[in-house]
Amino acid sequence: MSKSATDSENRSIGRTSIYTAPASERDDVDITPAPYELEGISLLSSLAISLFEQFYQNGHLPDLQSAISICQRLLHHNLPIRHPKRLEILNNLACFLPTRFGQTGDVRDLDEAISLHREALTLLPVLHPDRPGSLNNLANVLGIRFTETGVIADVNEAISVHREALALVPYPHHDRPQSLNNLAAGLQSRYEQTGDIADLNEAIALHEEALVLFPTHHPTRPISLSNLANILETRSGLTHNICDVDKAISISREALLLRPVPHPDRSQSLSNLASAHHTRFILTGNILDINLAVPLYKEALRLRPAPHPDHPSSLSNLASILSTCSEQTGNIEDVNEAISLLRKALALQPVCHLHRSGSLNNLGTALHRRFGQTGEINDVNDAISAHREALSLRPVPHPNHSNSLDNLATVLSTRFDRTSDIADINEAVSLHQDALKLRPASNPDHSRSLIQLAIVLEKRFKHAGNITDMNEANSLRQKDTGCELVFSSYSQ
Repeated sequence: MSKSATDSENRSIGRTSIYTAPASERDDVDITPAPYELEGISLLSSLAISLFEQFYQNGHLPDLQSAISICQRLLHHNLPIRHPKRLEILNNLACFLPTRFGQTGDVRDLDEAISLHREALTLLPVLHPDRPGSLNNLANVLGIRFTETGVIADVNEAISVHREALALVPYPHHDRPQSLNNLAAGLQSRYEQTGDIADLNEAIALHEEALVLFPTHHPTRPISLSNLANILETRSGLTHNICDVDKAISISREALLLRPVPHPDRSQSLSNLASAHHTRFILTGNILDINLAVPLYKEALRLRPAPHPDHPSSLSNLASILSTCSEQTGNIEDVNEAISLLRKALALQPVCHLHRSGSLNNLGTALHRRFGQTGEINDVNDAISAHREALSLRPVPHPNHSNSLDNLATVLSTRFDRTSDIADINEAVSLHQDALKLRPASNPDHSRSLIQLAIVLEKRFKHAGNITDMNEANSLRQKDTGCELVFSSYSQ
């Protein structure tokens, strides 16, 4: 963010006395200087920046609102297109608005910020030294809007814009590491929507290059560490490569050490480390990882109270690990708390929210586990509803589509055990068949799919007596390599 004036003395500009007053004293301030008066506009811009900085220090939302209002009024009433201060104020306002979105969740702030960044780019020629930063700013806000709305065009454009920015900062440009990180983040976001592992692999390579360029004590190094750890964990869940998740845990610990209390991003490092331990538990079954993950998730949630934009995800992540604990210990209080947390998370995640499907999946899993402990039929019915909605939000080629097929099929099979409704087992067979088609022999979940399909075919044979089902089940078991049956789970 540029700052053209730092003079904080009270100055008389036209009819307006400029000073950083409490918000309650600024309601009637006239911020209209003489038309296009450069000194007056510079001081008003500095006032907006000071208010923005005050907001960061005290969290007082009216300070942020006033900063935004000053910039908007300057742009709308005082600055012609080619005014020398217009670019600065465009950039500042475009920075302030996503900050307010983080407080209020109003996506219109993102829409306005994107428009402002687009206009700013029209004022910067290709070789202007500020163009790479302006491109990254636009791409970052497009990425935020994609996370909020799930519109794939936003992340595609963000990636394209990040590539343009990266091309303008070749090594040894000091902004290259951040530009590498930004492009990697966009690729990871698109992977989460499309399941294209090429995006994931490219993102890992970009993060690794960025880390090489960041010295040990660079303030951005923790961000780069966290990003690399997160994406390595994601790949380990796909490939079942324990080396990836071990590396993710090691990197997450380093990032956490670089973000002591009261670092504003400490909650992210806590959540990343907890998630990596959770993933390693899924791969290895070592209960120590669960015991390490729970307190980390709890501390992350404490640091993300509502309306923090990551509050719903923290609720869902803690719930997922508590549900897993309940399965290990039989403690019904853990699964009850998990279900309560997940319902709160879903109330804060609209249908278009990128992580809603994960919360629904976790809720379905938790309800299914509680049904196993209590036998309450409403739990299995609600689990089926949750998994159906999750599946609808994960169409092909979503990377978790096959897991959602499995999870819905598993709960339908459980209800069939209680009700003997042939429609449930027929649908379970069909869903497992669809999942198997998406998992060729090279897929690490191929063997698990063979077992799951064989189990439901055997159930249907015992109920209906069709020998074709038993023959197919036997054939599937002969193909199986002995992979243990594991219920699919997902943690954000």
